[in-house]
Amino acid sequence: MVAHTIWRPAAVALGSPVDGIALRVSLAAVAVAVVAVATLRALLSRREQAWIVVLLTSLAAGGLAGGLAGAVSLAGVGAFALAVLPRVAASLSAVQGAASLAGVVAWCVVGLGCVAGSVNLATYFGDPWTTGVGVDGDGALYRHFCASAYLHAAELVQQGVGNAYDLSLVPSEGLPESAAHMAPFELDRYGYPPPFLLLPIALSAVVEDFTAQRAVWTCLNALLFAAALWRVGLWVGPRSGRIVRWAAPVLWVMAGPVYQSGNVQMSILALGVLAMIAFDERRDRLGGALLAGATVSKIAPGLLGVLLLAQGRWRAVAWTCVSAALLSVLALGVVGTEVFVAFAEYHLPRIASGEAFDFLDDDNRNVFENLSPFGIPFKLSALGLVEGDPWVWGPRVATVYAVGAFGLAILAGRRRLDRRGHAAVWMLVLTVGALRSPMGPGYLLAGVFWALSLAAAELKTPAGWGLGLLLSGLLALTLPFFWLNLWIALAGQALMHSVIVWLVVRPWPVLDPEHPPHALGDG
Repeated sequence: MVAHTIWRPAAVALGSPVDGIALRVSLAAVAVAVVAVATLRALLSRREQAWIVVLLTSLAAGGLAGGLAGAVSLAGVGAFALAVLPRVAASLSAVQGAASLAGVVAWCVVGLGCVAGSVNLATYFGDPWTTGVGVDGDGALYRHFCASAYLHAAELVQQGVGNAYDLSLVPSEGLPESAAHMAPFELDRYGYPPPFLLLPIALSAVVEDFTAQRAVWTCLNALLFAAALWRVGLWVGPRSGRIVRWAAPVLWVMAGPVYQSGNVQMSILALGVLAMIAFDERRDRLGGALLAGATVSKIAPGLLGVLLLAQGRWRAVAWTCVSAALLSVLALGVVGTEVFVAFAEYHLPRIASGEAFDFLDDDNRNVFENLSPFGIPFKLSALGLVEGDPWVWGPRVATVYAVGAFGLAILAGRRRLDRRGHAAVWMLVLTVGALRSPMGPGYLLAGVFWALSLAAAELKTPAGWGLGLLLSGLLALTLPFFWLNLWIALAGQALMHSVIVWLVVRPWPVLDPEHPPHALGDG
């Protein structure tokens, strides 16, 4: 991922060849990482020599794999490996206990699978014309790119278009002239708050080529989620974190279709959790900046603010509000007032009514894939169980759900748990907030699976592990990759919400000897 964050923009800037190069760059990046590990182990007391060996290897591998752009890219990989690997090793040595042979073998198998998955994904991120890579090569997901909406809206705003949310800007088929350069990808509608546009505008200012923008966007999203998985695995402590760190590569690869589609949800989930960790460590300015960034981007993470209020964390709430205000003022100066007015007067009412998601009942597959409570009346109607108009009942169900979501956030905020319990609750509150949208894609299950991996630290017997894996398998049936039938989809949706409530209210340990719980409030 680091290699392809650099390679495509470098290739465009330097005029280097790109056809057939991406896979070579991916494989060379793995080779550089292996060399970095071996060199650092062999030259522990001579770090300067390790830097020289790794960087020379990186430049040579990059030159052979992809010319000058490849050399620049692989040099970045070598520098990244040299900077990160010693910290990773130190972190592991501090928390890793004795492991059985079976555990080591299982970890190696999972790790190698993660390497293969990242090579596959990163290659497609670097070059969309490479064949035989990516996820769902024969389906709609292969050419679906959510970030096309973000980049297109940023371009329109910079051209003076006031209402970037206008549904008529995105035709039902084909690409408008303003997005013709995004082929072969489809164009999505833009639906996020105006401050989110600061990200695609900044990316467009630094990287002009669309394929290079795509590479940077997808790879950075994947790297941010990986960093959050790792941070949580260390933060919860040695005993609790061992299972989480073991599951992290699996969760990271499972989220691959989300990075590939360019959707920002995994980054929002990561930012929300990292913000709460910062608050827990009394770094309120950092936590406020992270949570504010997530909230002004997708609104739903603001539900964590309700949790903070329930805990009496006034400084945390204050710094979040200050950061959100600053980001909003900055966005107001960059995109102008018309976009804010359009968001409030045009887009928000259409979100509430579902009109912004008028494709929800186009076919049974769209009805099947929607995990949001807004979509329950559509499933019931398709099954012939109710006769009312689902477009009338959907908003009502969503309103009731929003009230329940606030109540769940308040309940979660009043609980005194160990670090593992707190992290799980944060993930679930973020998931519940995201499910308030009329459209809840399958990737929202990531927060539930992540929370389940935290609960798995308590499993002691084969029977317990069997039940845990069975529950995870049943939840996985709700994912869009399993096109079964609406009855199973409805049952899976009910199971998902039941698991969320159970994980929030279950008796998590109150005191972890390794990490005592933080005090409620700021006193």
